[in-house]
Amino acid sequence: MTWIAVARKDVRDAIRSYWLWGLAAVLSLLLAIGPLLIVGGFIPSPFATVHEYAPTVREVLIALGVYGIGALVLTVLYKIALGVREELEQ
Repeated sequence: MTWIAVARKDVRDAIRSYWLWGLAAVLSLLLAIGPLLIVGGFIPSPFATVHEYAPTVREVLIALGVYGIGALVLTVLYKIALGVREELEQ
């Protein structure tokens, strides 16, 4: 294997790594949206009073759905990444 082939492989691996880090950053931001929507109910009113707030069943299910879809997408992406890694090792 020549040094040019090794350099090309290193460049491809670096680009793939940057894409993976970028995708992970986007997914982590999407996963953070669910809890932030529920925490938003704890903001005090303009009259400096804090009202008791308990999320409804619908809000809890939506938050769990956001986490569930995020976990599903993350699992699928990990499976794809492992498949590519195994393919490259052969």
